[in-house]
Amino acid sequence: MTCRLGVLGLTHDHIWDNLPFARDQANVTVVAVADPHASLCQRAASEYGCVTYSDYEEMLSAEKLDAVRSEEHTSELQSRRNLVCRL
Repeated sequence: MTCRLGVLGLTHDHIWDNLPFARDQANVTVVAVADPHASLCQRAASEYGCVTYSDYEEMLSAEKLDAVRSEEHTSELQSRRNLVCRL
């Protein structure tokens, strides 16, 4: 089974260290990212072939995700869904 991963927020430098690790796992696919900065979304789309969103709520509504990597909105996500994971 492949874990379909979404990422909320791309502004922290360490996420760019985490994304290659996630991509290299046989059972993880980076499906979508959400960030209001278009240039960061474009970078993620180019490097990981994922769908991009400027709004995380839109991403959560549109994508079927097994896990979400987030530095922000963690408590809100945990109260809404059992999706938050740490890579």
